[in-house]
Amino acid sequence: MKLLFMLPMYVCVCGMYVDCTDRDRLPQAAEELRGVLTSLRRRTDEEDASTSPVPVAVLANKIDAPGAMGEAEVLYGLGVYHMRNGGVTGQSSAQPQPPLEVFMCSLLKKQGYGEAFRWIATFL
Repeated sequence: MKLLFMLPMYVCVCGMYVDCTDRDRLPQAAEELRGVLTSLRRRTDEEDASTSPVPVAVLANKIDAPGAMGEAEVLYGLGVYHMRNGGVTGQSSAQPQPPLEVFMCSLLKKQGYGEAFRWIATFL
């Protein structure tokens, strides 16, 4: 847990992998993501305005597998349906949110990863 709080000082991008066929572990992934976002918000609060926000890319893989979760299920399950692309709807500027995007991916079909890496590259 100590590493999680040290991490934002050294990172310029954060990526998370979610298996769209593993519904049982989605609550655990949501908890980990909340911890990362909390840590990144703390970093933003503690540093000056010239600090670039750390973008968070969630790669939801195996969308091609039978019975895989769809985008809405992943977003709701992670608790980020309202937090995409940098902000919570109706959020006050006093509580900055790290840029966040969820990318539905398939390694086998070569889908989603290129879009994710292009989005990440805009922050580097």
